[in-house]
Amino acid sequence: MALADRSFARRRVLTTAAAVGGATLLGGTAHAADTRVTADTRVKAWPDRLPLPAGFQPEGIAIGSTPYAYFGSLADGSVYRASLATGRGSVISQGPGAGHPCVGLKTDDHGRLFVSGGVGGDLRTVDIRTGKTERTYAVGGSFVNDVILTPRAAWFTDSFAPRLYRLARDRHGRPGAVPQV
Repeated sequence: MALADRSFARRRVLTTAAAVGGATLLGGTAHAADTRVTADTRVKAWPDRLPLPAGFQPEGIAIGSTPYAYFGSLADGSVYRASLATGRGSVISQGPGAGHPCVGLKTDDHGRLFVSGGVGGDLRTVDIRTGKTERTYAVGGSFVNDVILTPRAAWFTDSFAPRLYRLARDRHGRPGAVPQV
């Protein structure tokens, strides 16, 4: 792994840990800020539930740069997008079907969702504006589980084999043609 990728990954882990620690310390304050008290009613500013379609079987979550959350489905690999502000959402991308779940998800700054395909042994990229699957990469993995983004690659783990898959990304975040093991 290149020095720049290791440095970026280390910064990302430290930033995430700091954010989680800060959120924990401010937990009581943040909760109080989420509600407004009127004369006789408490009105919540943010929803505390995000209803999903029946039979969706959620696994994996990614938060985009706008206030949206993306959930993958174990049932058929579909992707559901929900507004964190309103709680409303819909399936934005139909999955490839049974045997090709959507397990791990990450969004990039270019409107793209990187998807780990679990037992389907594939990686996918989805345009989050249109919901269209841009590309599917069959890697034949035993269980492609999670994904992390670095400036020059998307890295996918295989939970049942000692290997990683590297999908190169150009300076505009576009994925390469073939993943590397």
